[in-house]
Amino acid sequence: MERLAEVVMHGRMGPSLMATHVFKGVDNPEEALLLMKDKSRGT
Repeated sequence: MERLAEVVMHGRMGPSLMATHVFKGVDNPEEALLLMKDKSRGT
């Protein structure tokens, strides 16, 4: 994970390539937290 962070920090890869889900705003954090808990959901 540290090596990946370095790649992003040095501009060799954009962090958007690693995003699998995007949650707009902070009105419903429960949905995001449940998705992280159950990683097989939504894939």
